[in-house]
Amino acid sequence: MSQAVPVNGRLRRIDLLAISLAALLPRLFLSWTIPLAGGLEDPNCAPDEAQHFVVVRALARGHVPSFSEIAVPYAAYPPTNYAVQALCLAALTHLPCPGRFPARDPAIGGYFFARLGSVILGMISALLLACAASGWDGTRRTGLAAGLVVAWWPQSAFLGSYVNGDIMTVTAGAGLALSLAHWVRAGEKETGLAAVGIASGLVLLGKPYGYCLLPPAALWIASRLWRCSLTIGPLLRSTSLAVLIAGPVLLWNGIRNGGDPLGTRTFTRFLTMVPWPNGRPVPNIHGFIEWFGKSSFGVFRNGNLQMPRPYYLLAAALVLAGLAMAWLRVDWARPGTRRAALWLGASLAINLALIVYMSWFVDFQPQGRYAMLSVLLVAIVSVTVPARTSSRFPGNVWAAGCLAFLFLSVIEAARLVYSHPCVPASLLMP
Repeated sequence: MSQAVPVNGRLRRIDLLAISLAALLPRLFLSWTIPLAGGLEDPNCAPDEAQHFVVVRALARGHVPSFSEIAVPYAAYPPTNYAVQALCLAALTHLPCPGRFPARDPAIGGYFFARLGSVILGMISALLLACAASGWDGTRRTGLAAGLVVAWWPQSAFLGSYVNGDIMTVTAGAGLALSLAHWVRAGEKETGLAAVGIASGLVLLGKPYGYCLLPPAALWIASRLWRCSLTIGPLLRSTSLAVLIAGPVLLWNGIRNGGDPLGTRTFTRFLTMVPWPNGRPVPNIHGFIEWFGKSSFGVFRNGNLQMPRPYYLLAAALVLAGLAMAWLRVDWARPGTRRAALWLGASLAINLALIVYMSWFVDFQPQGRYAMLSVLLVAIVSVTVPARTSSRFPGNVWAAGCLAFLFLSVIEAARLVYSHPCVPASLLMP
């Protein structure tokens, strides 16, 4: 029988404020500095942002566009992917756009306000994962460190700075991680299970790669049912909440897309009509590993602006060393620890398998943003668990060193994006 995990310390308001500012500042700066030219010469300064913005602009005007109407594949996705960006654009579109570069097309002049939706979601993701880590561990410093990892992870900052449909999936997944942490803290019984159902419903309304979190979570909960620490009634209520949240939207989206509730079939058909100009990036095992690895930490602009090589090497070394220390030092006898580790490992494995499939058989690039939540969870473990389970002095030094490196990394990312705007030369001329 699982027992409730005692809580010895929680995040304070000052901690939440610090995490919020740490997340907001780099994302706001990147949102300001990334151009969105919106003309025929537009090289798309963030992956497919112009097409994402077309969908957000329509939603902000109260219209749900279809793929047949605007020939943008993202229109086939459930509009929940863009709800926050659309609300921000609708609320602020009457204001002058403060972006660094003016838009070539006046119709996209409010792109900065749509980006604010991504900025807000990026900040919320950092807060949710900070609260999840603090709730799981029961300590304040673990939550603070986790929040700063998310705030300063370079690719996470970039993802939360432009208009895209991925940041909502990351945020929903962070909500599921928080709900699971609270459920475990309460003893893996009925308490907190309703929140797991609600969070699962929100994950279902995101992009399909976020679904990797759900089967391991379902098996985790089913194991508690099998062990008789949970009854069928609360499980059915939790499942009903997930269905009530996601079911109507997915049903409606399937009807409007001709039986394609997730929009994936429409997107796959679109990819067959747009061949790669330089050939497919995969299959190529070495290229896949290098591209996915780098873009999981920091590759910017339209996937063509990389950080200096030492940053990638040191990031990989720190994460691997942190995971090794975590494996050796974690308290495996603690209630729920093994199951949580299995949930994270299984989710990551499913996520990677899906990315391999998408890259080899559906013609996607192996972008790290498709595994951003999994990457952030692994990074949080590698930073916080060794710091929590070792003696106080070396543990603090390890966490401080990792966070200092991430702070320098996000500063370097901001510098690179600012110094290398992929904008037509005509906009740079006085």
